[in-house]
Amino acid sequence: FFKDIEKNDSLLNSKFVLYFNDGDDKVKTFTGTVNKIDSFGDDISLTLMERGYEYLKNNFPDAQISYDYYSEGGINDSWNAIPIPFGTVNKIPLAWVNLFRSEFIIGSGPLFNVNKLYFDKVVVYDRITEKNGYQPTPESPEIKFRIFKGTGSIGSPEFVDGVKSEYPGFAYVQLYKIVDGVEEPADPLTPDGDVSQIYADIEGIVNDTGTAPERNPIKILYMLFTKPYTGYEGYGLEIDPDDLDFDDAILEANIQGFKIDGAIDSIAEFGEWVDELLRCARASLTEEDGKIKVYVDSAKTYSGVHFDASGDNGYECDISPWTEPDVDAQINRLRLSYSWNFERNDFNKKPGVHEESPLRDPYLKDEAHALRLGNWIIPKWNTDTIEFKLIKDDITAHKLAQYYLKSKVKQLKTTSLVTEVNIPNIDAGDLVKVSYEKFGWVEKEFVVTKIKRNEDSTELDIKEYSIDVYTFVSPDEEPEVPGNPYSPYNIPTKPIMNYLEVVNTILQDGSNQTLIKVEFTHTSENAHMAALYFKEASEPESAFLHLDATVNKNVITTIWKGRVTGDYNFRLATITSMGVTSPITIEDGDRHYYGQPTAEVPASVHVDDEAPGVPSIS
Repeated sequence: FFKDIEKNDSLLNSKFVLYFNDGDDKVKTFTGTVNKIDSFGDDISLTLMERGYEYLKNNFPDAQISYDYYSEGGINDSWNAIPIPFGTVNKIPLAWVNLFRSEFIIGSGPLFNVNKLYFDKVVVYDRITEKNGYQPTPESPEIKFRIFKGTGSIGSPEFVDGVKSEYPGFAYVQLYKIVDGVEEPADPLTPDGDVSQIYADIEGIVNDTGTAPERNPIKILYMLFTKPYTGYEGYGLEIDPDDLDFDDAILEANIQGFKIDGAIDSIAEFGEWVDELLRCARASLTEEDGKIKVYVDSAKTYSGVHFDASGDNGYECDISPWTEPDVDAQINRLRLSYSWNFERNDFNKKPGVHEESPLRDPYLKDEAHALRLGNWIIPKWNTDTIEFKLIKDDITAHKLAQYYLKSKVKQLKTTSLVTEVNIPNIDAGDLVKVSYEKFGWVEKEFVVTKIKRNEDSTELDIKEYSIDVYTFVSPDEEPEVPGNPYSPYNIPTKPIMNYLEVVNTILQDGSNQTLIKVEFTHTSENAHMAALYFKEASEPESAFLHLDATVNKNVITTIWKGRVTGDYNFRLATITSMGVTSPITIEDGDRHYYGQPTAEVPASVHVDDEAPGVPSIS
C-alpha cells in the first residue's frame, strides 16, 4: 500500500487522516501531512504535521483580481478591495471602474436593492420616491443613473434599460445625460464644477429565496465559503458544501436574532474576516469528522458526569487549586460602539464620555464585581472596549456585548482534576459538575476545556460555567437619526411663486425702465437663497438663464436689462448655503413657476427701444 503511494505520488506532503478511539465510543480524527520520513522498509516511520486551516490564510477579498480584469486602467492603487456588502449598508463609497464610460463599482452582487445615491451629501437617486436625476445647476443637463445590481447568470446576463452589464456578477452605477437627444457619459459634478464622491445606500447580497438581503452571520459565512471565486456570485472560496457542517449554527444564529449590516471591504487574511463574523454570533469554528463545523455558544445541557473530591456522590478525583486572572485583567465594564460610518470612518453609535453604550445600557457594567475588586470600599473599574463594524442592529450589538462582559465576569475560575476512573463519552465542551468541600463547591458547574486519557487515569482542564452568561436584558431601542432637514447638503424643495408683475416706469429723462417683481414663499427648511430664471416661451427647457437672486427675502425686484420685447417663462429655484439647488423642471404639484397652480403661461415684457431725450444743463 505505502509502496504504491510512494511510487505514484510520493509520501512527502501527502495528506493523512487518522481515525482513533481513546477509551470511549467517540471516534477522534487527526488530519496532517507528511513532513518527515525516518525509515522505509519492513517498518515505516512518518512524522505528520497537523493541517486543515490553510484556507484561513487566503487574502480576502483578493484585491480583487476581478478589479484588474474589469478596469481598463488596471488596479486603482487607492482602492483597497471591491466590497462584499451584507444587510443594510448606508453611504458606502463607490470607486470608478471606467472613467470613459462613467461607471462606478458598488460591490459584489447580486444585491437586493440600491436605495439611494449621493453626490457627497446630496441625494441624487432615491428608489422609494422614484427620483432619478440631478442638475448641478438649473441650466445644465440632468445627470441620470443606470443601476446594475449584479444579477444574472451564465447565458442570461443582466440588462437595465436595454443595456447589458459590462461586469457580470458586480453591482455598479452608470452615469449618463441626454444632450440634443443623444446619450453621453456624465461626470458626478457639484454646482461649483468639482467632482463629487459618490456614495450609495444599499441592501446587500440577496438571500437564498430572493426576498431580502441576507443578514444571518453564520449563513453569510457559509456563503463566503461556498460561493464561486469569480464570475456570477464570485465572492467566495468555492469550498464543496459537503465539506461543511453549518446547519445547526445557522439555525441557532437565526433563533438568537443576530443580524449583520456591513461590508467586507478591506484586504485581510480570510481567517480575520471569519473571526469577525464568528464574533458577531458568539460562535467558534473547528474541523470535526473531516468537515468544517461552526458552533454558536448557547446554554449547555448537563452531561450527567459529577466529580466529587470525597468520592461520596461522584467520580473520586484530585482537584488542583483554582486560579483567576490578575485583578487588573478582570474586566467589569464594557464600552460598546457599532454601526460603522463609511463616510466619516467612525461609528454612528458610540457611548458618551461616562456611558457604556449609546443606549446607556446599565448591564454593560458589574458594580458588585467592581466593589469586590475594591475590597468593598471604593469600586475598582476595569474598562474594556468592544466594537462591531459589521453590526448596526441595537439588539444584536447589546446582546453580544452583555454576553462578552458576563463571560469575563462570571466565568473566571479555572482548575484541573485527575481521576483514576475511566470516564466514557465525555469530551471538550461538555458540562460537568464538581463538588469539593474545601472550596465550598457543591455540584458547581464547569465546562471541560481539555481532556487527556492515560492508561490509568483521566486528566481534565475545566473552566467555571454560568447560565447567566446567556441572559439578555434589552435596553430601549433608538432608531438611527434620518437626514437632517436643515442640512445644506440636502436638495431643497422648490419655492412657491405667489406673484409676478412686469412694471414699466417712465424715468425723468423720458426713458422707460422695465422691472420684474416676484413675491414667493420658501418651502424648504434649508433654504438660503432664491434665484429667478427665465427663457423665451418658444425656446426649449434647456434654454433657461439666471436673472437674479436674493438672500433671506421673499421678494425679488430686478431690472430687465439688455433684453428684447417678447413672451417669457419665469421660474424660481431654492439654493442652500452650500450651493445645492432645487430643480426648475415642473412636476405634478409644483408651484414655482408663473401661471401656477395650473399650466405655465408666459409673461409679456415690453422694452422701450427709443433713445431717451437730451438732458438739459441748468
